[in-house]
Amino acid sequence: MTHPEKTSKILRLLADGLSIETVALMVGVSERFVKHVQSNSKHMKKHITITTQGIKGGNTKTQNVGYAIIELRHDQDRITVDDFQGSGQTYRKRELQKIEVIQNGEVLFEGNKYELFEILKAAKATQP
Repeated sequence: MTHPEKTSKILRLLADGLSIETVALMVGVSERFVKHVQSNSKHMKKHITITTQGIKGGNTKTQNVGYAIIELRHDQDRITVDDFQGSGQTYRKRELQKIEVIQNGEVLFEGNKYELFEILKAAKATQP
């Protein structure tokens, strides 16, 4: 089980009312790690937060959103972040936001922030 999967499972089990000790045993981690995950989750933002500044500078504006598209000079190069999934009765917040990186209309990456971080760390480690 990957680190993000363990974190997600820990938060679900804690939300179900299980004790720290029980969660640690079920996930196969230390109680200290469960407490660390629990503590960090209290500091997490509940939405995607975007801070923008106009093309002429000036003050920044911050906004909470459920979906964001950042187009990089044209619509074929973009980054999307989606906090929700489904539609109608199945519409619900994702556990982890879905991120897509698209170049020339081709999806280069689709996953969550932890998967993206791992790819970027691996790429950085191979640089001279």
